[in-house]
Amino acid sequence: MWEEYKREYPGGYQYSQFCYYLQLYDRSQQATFIRDHEPGDKIYVDFTGDKLHYVDRNSGEIISCEAFVATLGYSNYTAVVAAHSQKIEEVVAAFGSVLEYIGGSPRAVVPDNLKSAVHQAHRYEPRINEVFLDMANHYGMAVIPARPGKPKDKAKVERAVAISYQRIFAPLRKQTFYSVQELNTALLEQSTLLNQRMMQQYQCSREVLLERDERPALKALPNERYQIKQHLILTVQQNGHVFLSKSKRYFSAPYRYIGLKVHVIITPSLVRIYHQGDCVATHAADKPGKYHTISEHMPSHHRAVLAGMNETVLKERAASIGPPVLAVIDMVLKRSIHPEQAYKSCQGILSLAKKTSKEILIESCAIALEYQVCTYRNIERLAQGQYANRESLWPTKHAPIPDHPNIRGASHFN
Repeated sequence: MWEEYKREYPGGYQYSQFCYYLQLYDRSQQATFIRDHEPGDKIYVDFTGDKLHYVDRNSGEIISCEAFVATLGYSNYTAVVAAHSQKIEEVVAAFGSVLEYIGGSPRAVVPDNLKSAVHQAHRYEPRINEVFLDMANHYGMAVIPARPGKPKDKAKVERAVAISYQRIFAPLRKQTFYSVQELNTALLEQSTLLNQRMMQQYQCSREVLLERDERPALKALPNERYQIKQHLILTVQQNGHVFLSKSKRYFSAPYRYIGLKVHVIITPSLVRIYHQGDCVATHAADKPGKYHTISEHMPSHHRAVLAGMNETVLKERAASIGPPVLAVIDMVLKRSIHPEQAYKSCQGILSLAKKTSKEILIESCAIALEYQVCTYRNIERLAQGQYANRESLWPTKHAPIPDHPNIRGASHFN
């Protein structure tokens, strides 16, 4: 370049002066932009280049781990968490641990362009990974990825990575860990020591800056940590359930949605069913069994059938009519060989209260108990037959024979 310059300007600068001014020009083109960080505004996240490891206690295998580093823009409060890989499941778990360690969430997260966070990098409108975006929404944060090839966009976390090598990795280099949980406990302990160290530039520690200035600006964390969701579009079947083919299980939805398309969101703990944006059913995903049915989702006649097959419900209905009815129902349930047979007999007996009246059923059950004829047919005959129009259904008892001189008595026949 200097030779070309001299051919065009023979009386120009000599080589040393030319290099000096070229260097000044080059430095002027590399000016660093000063960014002011507001309290509670951003958290910067990245993975370190060097990996950590722990030893499997059973096999002795050395298992390497990624180191996930996060730092707040204003206070430089830093946390390091070990993860088995950079997959989205590990990133979500590590990010949740970091936010719980900090005790709040800022307004935005600035990740690198790793695939777990950014599906397609772009200078102006990058496509964010759907799971990462859903996680950020769960914690009330926006996602603002760094520009591709521009590490200065996340200079805070780049500096935090360098400090982590010195202040977190180095003190643990001679220790042996036997699980990722042990490793994470040690990492967070060293992170706490780092955050409590005095920073010469600020004349206070990261922890002081966090508690004094940044804590009030952080959002409160949700009650539950974010869980990765699986989204399915399914049809509510004729039996009032949606079928999850992966787990081979059925989950109920209100019967009025039979035949309609619903949006099913599945997490490790919950199954939620949505129709046109409204949550119409929620189930616990970890309950055993093939069918998961909520009785309120069933039609009224289905609920009636279900109630008629429940011993407790039958006894409650009988008790609401009267004690003799409850005693009859209890006897029928105890004497039956098969439960379903007893349930049908009990349903028939209780239905007599509507066909006649509660008073007649109570008196009929009292007679059935006295004569030990506690079956549906006998009680039906008592309630609807020859005793139905009597004022009292109790049998007439004869009065004792009075004393009279004309009555000889039993002694006469001895």
